[in-house]
Amino acid sequence: MAVGCRDGIFVVTGTYAFRDGRMSGTRSGQRTTGFWMQSLSNRRCSTEREGTAYWGRYELTLDGDRLEGRFGYCEGPLEMPWSFKRVP
Repeated sequence: MAVGCRDGIFVVTGTYAFRDGRMSGTRSGQRTTGFWMQSLSNRRCSTEREGTAYWGRYELTLDGDRLEGRFGYCEGPLEMPWSFKRVP
């Protein structure tokens, strides 16, 4: 995950191996919120985001070397747990 600053806002982008996953969002303190996108998912959205119909929202909090939080499908509620471990 990479963090940059644009117009005073911390912008977060990243990728993950599962189903060509990618993420984009903003960071405030230890909290990151945004959208995830994949080439395939358990749910197909009625609209596309960044060229795919498989996407959702997420909210993650940095806890040491882990990101912990929740995600949802499309514009739905954040109902699924999600975590990442920082790779050196």
